[in-house]
Amino acid sequence: MIDNLTEQQKEQFFGMMRECLQSKARIDGENEFQKEVIARASDELGIDKKKMRKAITIAHKDSLEEEQENLDEITAIIEELRS
Repeated sequence: MIDNLTEQQKEQFFGMMRECLQSKARIDGENEFQKEVIARASDELGIDKKKMRKAITIAHKDSLEEEQENLDEITAIIEELRS
């Protein structure tokens, strides 16, 4: 993969790798923080963890309308199945 890179390009490449690794470490830390907050909401407020995670994801992606459309389609399928 890097065999045909010059020494300068290799240095540049490894610098980019280090940047990505540092980013991954920050992401890991943020993910752990989110787990702790969700656990606290569950323990202190009785909030369902799964529902909170789902609500956070939908809010973050700003995908409420899409999620509602998907749910409407699934609901229609199940209602037709039951009839």
